Amino acid sequence: MASDLQQYRAQIFQISGFALMSPIGKFVLDLKDTKLKDMDIWYFICLVIAFMLGYFGIILYLKGKKS
Repeated sequence: MASDLQQYRAQIFQISGFALMSPIGKFVLDLKDTKLKDMDIWYFICLVIAFMLGYFGIILYLKGKKS
């Protein structure tokens, strides 16, 4: 049985994981309004950063579910 501290830590990991995955959601929601002329190098840099944050968010979420 997990102690209260372990349950608290698992919830923190899950909440942090969802918070880190949220920038990917912003890009998905903005896809219908994005035009080809709006896509410059900064757009793709932000997209790569969002995917990296999402990757770490998935890791934290799974770590929280495993605990």
